[in-house]
Amino acid sequence: MRDDIIKSITKKEILKELEIKKISFENTNDVINLIREIYGSKYLEKEFYNSNVIEYYIRLINYEKGLAWKGIFLKNKLIAQMAAIIENNHVILKLTMIKQEYRNMGLMILLSTSMIKEIDNFRETDFRSIFAFIDPTNLPILKILNKFKFIKVGTVPPYDIGNNFEIYCMVAFDSPPLTITPHFEILKKIKKIIDHLQFRRYIMENKSLSRIFVNNFNYNIIIKQNNTVFPIKYSIFIDNIKCGEYFENSYTYSWYDFKFTKDLSLELKDIILRKMVDRFLDSLNITSFSIIVDINDASLQEILLDLKFNFYAFLPFYLKSNDAILMGTSKIK
Repeated sequence: MRDDIIKSITKKEILKELEIKKISFENTNDVINLIREIYGSKYLEKEFYNSNVIEYYIRLINYEKGLAWKGIFLKNKLIAQMAAIIENNHVILKLTMIKQEYRNMGLMILLSTSMIKEIDNFRETDFRSIFAFIDPTNLPILKILNKFKFIKVGTVPPYDIGNNFEIYCMVAFDSPPLTITPHFEILKKIKKIIDHLQFRRYIMENKSLSRIFVNNFNYNIIIKQNNTVFPIKYSIFIDNIKCGEYFENSYTYSWYDFKFTKDLSLELKDIILRKMVDRFLDSLNITSFSIIVDINDASLQEILLDLKFNFYAFLPFYLKSNDAILMGTSKIK
C-alpha cells in the first residue's frame, strides 16, 4: 500500500514535468544513449547505434516522408520513444521503448496516443493495420501491445544466433469479407492466425498449381547497387530493363523487401529468384533473405517453397487492400 502511494505521488510529479515532442537532430545522441541504457549493446536493430542512420531517419521526419518519431522528455532528458513508418494502408512501429524506472506509469499509453494523432496528420487514406516488430524479451512493450489488442502474426527470418524479431499486428478496421487463395501449404499456417485476429476471410485452397522447370538461362541479369540511400538498395535488370529490387541492411546481415517491379512470366520470376538464392548462399555477410508476397499469388509461393523458403508471417492489408505473407530463408539454424 505504501509503495502504491509513493508511486502515485511520483507519477503526478513526473506528469507535471514531462514533455512529448518530435525527435530532432539535437536528440541524435539522446536516442543512442537511451538504447544503450535499456539494451546495452544487444538492441536488435543495430543500425540505430549509428548516428548517421538516426540522422537519415530524422531527415525523413523533416521532409514529411511518411515517418513519425516522438519521445517523452523529462527535464530535457529522453526517457521513452516510439517511431512509426507509414506505408500504403499500414503502419510499422519501431524503436518502441521506455527506461525501466518509468514503466507501469501509463507513460507509453500517453506516447501511443500522441503518435496516433501524429500518424493521422500524415495519412491520405485510413490505414487498416499497424505492425510492430518487437524484441521478444521486451516484456513491458509486449504488455502495452496486449492492451491495444495486438496479435502475434509471425516472426522475421533469424539473422543472428539468438536474435529474432516477433511481428505483432492490430487491425484498425476490417473490410467486407474477402476471399483469399493462398498456396495449400501456406493455408495450413495462416488459418490459426486469422482465427485469432477474428477476420472475415473466406479461405479457398489452391491446388491447381504445376511445378516450373526452367531450361533456359540465356538472360543477361545485372544487379546494380545504390549506396546513396539507407538501407542499401539493389535493382535487378534483365536486358537493361528493371524488373526487381531489394534492400540490404548490413547491420542485421539481411536482404529484405524483395519485390518484382515489372509484370513477368513465372519462368522469369523463377530464373531471377534462383539467381538471388545462389547469390545469397555465396554471400559471406548476409544470413537472411526475405520477400513479401501477395496472399493470392499461389504460383509465386510455389516457386519459393520449391526454393526452400519458409512461411514466417501473415500480414493483413500490407499491400494496400490485399493481405500478404512474409516468406524467407536463413542460414541461422
